[in-house]
Amino acid sequence: MNFKFILALIFTMSFLGMNNLQAGASDDSVCDDLEGRPKGLCRWAMKAGCGVLPTESLRTCTRLEQQYREVTNGEIPPWLVVPNPDDTAQLTPVNVSVPFAPQPVRGTDGTYHLAYELQILNFGTYGANPAPPPPASIVIQEIAIFGDDPDIPIETLGPADIEPRMQLLHLSARFPGMSTIELQPAQSAIVFLDITFVDRDEVPEHLTHRVTIDPVSGTGPDPEIKIVETLTKVDPTPIIVIGPYLRGGNWANFNGCCDYGNSAHRRVVRSVDGAQYSPERSAQDFLKADWSYRVVLPDTGDEVEDWFGYGEEVISVADGVVTRVVTGLPDNPMGTFPFPPTIDEGGGNEVLVEIEDGIFAMYGHLIPGSITLQVGDRVSRGDVIGLLGNTGVTTAPHLHFQIMDRNSIAESEGLPFVIDEFEVLGTFDGITEEGVLDNLDLLPSAELRHNEMPLQNSIIRFP
Repeated sequence: MNFKFILALIFTMSFLGMNNLQAGASDDSVCDDLEGRPKGLCRWAMKAGCGVLPTESLRTCTRLEQQYREVTNGEIPPWLVVPNPDDTAQLTPVNVSVPFAPQPVRGTDGTYHLAYELQILNFGTYGANPAPPPPASIVIQEIAIFGDDPDIPIETLGPADIEPRMQLLHLSARFPGMSTIELQPAQSAIVFLDITFVDRDEVPEHLTHRVTIDPVSGTGPDPEIKIVETLTKVDPTPIIVIGPYLRGGNWANFNGCCDYGNSAHRRVVRSVDGAQYSPERSAQDFLKADWSYRVVLPDTGDEVEDWFGYGEEVISVADGVVTRVVTGLPDNPMGTFPFPPTIDEGGGNEVLVEIEDGIFAMYGHLIPGSITLQVGDRVSRGDVIGLLGNTGVTTAPHLHFQIMDRNSIAESEGLPFVIDEFEVLGTFDGITEEGVLDNLDLLPSAELRHNEMPLQNSIIRFP
């Protein structure tokens, strides 16, 4: 007899059984729906550790399980039951996921934003009549987003709503003649979402995304399943609170959260060392404007010194430790920047500071020679980090600021944040060729704000 084979078989069966039971219950929550004698037996079993392997009280558990079957006419004790989706699972034509859980943040519009990405991959599958590969190209027809109520959608997006929010994952370029709501087999896209709520209490604990697709006629078999759902948890972590990164004003946030059309930051999705990151999800770019709401001297702009923000002090938003310094890069001639960009020099002369465990602040595009800090230096809130310049990937002098979860401007996830105190002056739509903030909507007087995040196209002033 082959004892080695028998021992291997026994080990394999034991290992599989252990995995199954470990996935089962280890507390008395499995007893909640029971009543009477079955509930009492269930609670005794949980106290005895019958829902965990290896089972230390095996004889006691075996006796309780026999009694449970006797009083329930043969039902399997619930602590031995492991959910198995195979009986209801279906092959689906797309994979849908949320790469990074959204975290609610209050913006200067007075609402709470969930700014995040929904990723969709045309995975392909068999249709009702299997056909040779490739599978069909597909069109995203609808995305319905549900909160804690599974019957009432928070928001429903049709093709016209989806297209400006959707970007194919190949450097954001579009194939000739192809709509961005169409995915070829094995092609992936990201839908940039921003859902807002008036009150924090309205923000759900979970989000369900229901994606409806249709095949492109003539490209492959018609999938049997055309509606796919995915569930993601809303991140309940308290939002990061920081101080100002600049002094005074007026500061125009021309690239910031949470506009889905903002390709400069929101749509920066990188593959770094084999993994995907969105480091600039909540990044901000600030230009300084005068009281005529110009960002550059009249009839100038060819020199970095013509811009009002050039040379302004950039200050630390919190106490922390310097973790990365890049210095010595020259200011770019106006209207140009190094291409192709590289990770090590993309932020220009920059400083990264760890302000909490695993939380990093980044200050970018600083003037050459203006940084005196070194890695390992401690900084306090309000200390000068450097001077606002035009180094790295930038075409005009501005401060690039972001909060990240790793000590990298690329291999990290961008995190939302709020500033503890600043003033809001109004909003604008863009910047004219003459360097003037366009379509101003100024408030009657400056409004003091606390614990909000300046949104894109807001004009703010710091104390």
